[in-house]
Amino acid sequence: MSDSEQEQKDREYAKLALHSLEKAGAQKSVVSFVRQKKQEMNVDMGSLALMRTSFDVVLQMAVIKDNKRAGIVLNQISKDSIEKAAQEVMESAEYAEPDNSHDISEYQQPEIFDNRVVTSKLTLMYDRLNGFLTDVKKSYPEITLGTTVLDFMRHTSHFLNSNGVYFTVRKGIYD
Repeated sequence: MSDSEQEQKDREYAKLALHSLEKAGAQKSVVSFVRQKKQEMNVDMGSLALMRTSFDVVLQMAVIKDNKRAGIVLNQISKDSIEKAAQEVMESAEYAEPDNSHDISEYQQPEIFDNRVVTSKLTLMYDRLNGFLTDVKKSYPEITLGTTVLDFMRHTSHFLNSNGVYFTVRKGIYD
């Protein structure tokens, strides 16, 4: 699945979560859906020892009803799990202490925030890491690097609330 297709699917899950909360009786609701892709290269004792890609997905759902707030976090995402979580978080809210200060942000124009570094360059990562190892061996022959890690993390986040707020944040970070 392409990144744009995955983003569209994630957007639909976030909208489903918001709709499920409203359907369950939330007066106000907030949803945050975050997908992270991490591409990692590890050096152990001076040699490339590991190259892997891992994924992480988190859906946070929060509600306010009768000035009572509750939240739930999911990392197994499906239509059924979202609908079940919406019911569970509403039940949790029933037992929360009311607080008149609970609120969500007012409507803002939908917006996409993009830092433009959204895809990794694995060949360049490898070349730079290998160059670093060569430079260390040449300049400091008595040093053996124990563990060195170079990674790229791509985050795509969708933030929605029942007042019509909808933000998408895309960022990529080399670390």
